[in-house]
Amino acid sequence: MMYSTLRTLLLALLPLALAVPAAGQGDVASLKAEIAKARDEVEPEKFVELANFKSKAAADALVELFGTMSSIYMQREILRALVILDGEPGAQQVALDLLLTTATSASAPELRESALICLGDCKTNGKAYLAKIIQSDADNATRESAMKLHTASPDASDAEWYRSLYTVPKDKDSKSKGRKDKDAEPEKVVYSLPKVRELAFRVIASEFDEKDILAQFEEEPSGHIRSAMLEVLAQRDSTKVAKLAWDVLEDINMPGYLRKTAASVLVGIEGPKVAKNFIKIGQKVVTPIDVRHELARLLAELKDEDVDSATNKLIAKGKNHEKIFALLATRYQADEKTLKKVRKGIKDKSDEVRNETIVQLGERRDTEALKDLRKLIDKKTPEVLLSITVEAISKIENGDEAWMAELQRYAAHDWTEVRNAAVTELARLGRDEDQPLLAAALSHANWSTRLAALRGMEASRKVEVLGPIINQMQSEEGRMLHEFADALWRLTGEPYRLRPKAWLAWFEDNGATATLISDEVLSQRAKEEEDRRLKQISRAEFFGIRIQSKRVVFIVDISGSMLESLRSEYVDRQGEPRIDRAKKELKKAIEDLEDGALFNIITFSTGVEPWLTEGVAGASDKTRQEAKDWIDLRGALGATNLYDAIQMGFADQEADTIIILSDGEPTMGAIQDQGGIREAVARFNKHRGIEIHCIALGGSLQILEWLADDHGGRYTHHD
Repeated sequence: MMYSTLRTLLLALLPLALAVPAAGQGDVASLKAEIAKARDEVEPEKFVELANFKSKAAADALVELFGTMSSIYMQREILRALVILDGEPGAQQVALDLLLTTATSASAPELRESALICLGDCKTNGKAYLAKIIQSDADNATRESAMKLHTASPDASDAEWYRSLYTVPKDKDSKSKGRKDKDAEPEKVVYSLPKVRELAFRVIASEFDEKDILAQFEEEPSGHIRSAMLEVLAQRDSTKVAKLAWDVLEDINMPGYLRKTAASVLVGIEGPKVAKNFIKIGQKVVTPIDVRHELARLLAELKDEDVDSATNKLIAKGKNHEKIFALLATRYQADEKTLKKVRKGIKDKSDEVRNETIVQLGERRDTEALKDLRKLIDKKTPEVLLSITVEAISKIENGDEAWMAELQRYAAHDWTEVRNAAVTELARLGRDEDQPLLAAALSHANWSTRLAALRGMEASRKVEVLGPIINQMQSEEGRMLHEFADALWRLTGEPYRLRPKAWLAWFEDNGATATLISDEVLSQRAKEEEDRRLKQISRAEFFGIRIQSKRVVFIVDISGSMLESLRSEYVDRQGEPRIDRAKKELKKAIEDLEDGALFNIITFSTGVEPWLTEGVAGASDKTRQEAKDWIDLRGALGATNLYDAIQMGFADQEADTIIILSDGEPTMGAIQDQGGIREAVARFNKHRGIEIHCIALGGSLQILEWLADDHGGRYTHHD
């Protein structure tokens, strides 16, 4: 009877119990409403406060709020708050699912990166979600980043999974014959990535003995994994790694990066004994420039008496590439007998040999070379050679009064390269009396001269530079506005970013008492600066690379190989032709450029063809449509003339940003060797400051990685 009464009472009370909010649920709702009302103006701490309820309701609220935020910054702050819910029953799946979705499909690269980092910070279940991404059909860069985070804290339980990643022999065939149901949902293809396999190998390498690795080396298709294998064998003092490394180094069909790894391994094993063969390989004309220069660097850094004697005998002898090899291999030798031989290169017929000779004489501070170097200045010397000469003399003279007067005159030279070299040297030498001249260069009509002056004034770390920089900032836009903002922030730590008038008002109020920020305090404020950057982000991008410039040149490959298809997303489906994907992304990037932004397009195959033969166009409805119509008419045919296209891009004095897209190694043009192109672009850009971003479409290209890394840009690859 008692049981029946109690049961009846409980049943009667049940509807009331269900109507009562769970503990904290009402607070979640009110806090969610408060955040929703303020939206992007809310304090980010509110997201943390909401997450600390550690309930499914809180997780659901954060996911819903994520979709209402308009700035990348606020969305990122929500992602960070979700980490708190890792390991909380009922809440963690909702939270981590959003992190996974954002990491794999968000359009903004900053959000994808933040979501991955957050998963890495989730100590309970983060690695499981990173594993899902690694095995998903997400883009290459996302999967590789997830693998780096996963392998940052490996444990024994991961070993079997790492083995499965490493030993995957082939990608799943995208043209499977097994699926016959045409109405079935198409099956996604997940391709194995060499970088993922390499990271997996490095973690589990201890499981393989020498015999295993040697056997796998012969069958391994990835040069990067082979590099890792060589390094592992060398660390174990393998008795067979030396022969293997020599075989790799001497094989002209091996990729350059693998041959350079082999050379480094050999120096570690054999020391100076490598010299004879290194010299032999370095002198061969078929040896790629990057490999040749790496061999020269390793020989020079041995600083061995016998090796130095052997390389010294090579100076000023042989063909052009042999002369340059000798100059680089003797770079630390500065005795008079050696320098006398080096000076002969000043009169060499080859521009490349003369350029490297002059650079080396400057680096070695050869005062006896000054007479011959000054003769170059008195002649009608080409622009690049003259700029290199000015820089070399400046290093040798190192502040000599008579030379400083000459340097001041060169800072007003008509030639951009020469003018910028002089401005850079005046800034490096840091004399107070040269500050007015640098301030004048800061307002020069040529953007690259302004950039050279800006960088030099910032490097001087003098409080007196603030006024001129802020005054000139009032006239800047596009990438240069960002450059000025970055310099001012690094000097002062003040938060005014891309607001010239706010900087001016601050300086008017504080200029008399302003001080420069210390490196320590600047480091502490770096997070704040990143937060501000995400609140003021451009929407224009090309293959995920953000375009901040208002003076950009797109250089796009339309060679015959661009007709090949990208990897298909689905089994039994044809992938999109590379040329179609490139056109689609390029047209979207042009559509999203800010009004008035200056741009041009250069396409290359066997030859090179610009959209505009002179200058750049301002982005408008008319010019955007004209550019898109021109893009539509491009077809893919011919070889890959990368060098000539880049050379044409640098001929445009207005451009401050170049974005290069290509799908294959250079096969046409004045320079085809990738290392040679890298060196040439370094010369083009030494005193220009052009930012170079690169996209490899259909593979990973060493030259594009180099160019982006050397010139302050981003590199991305899409298969």
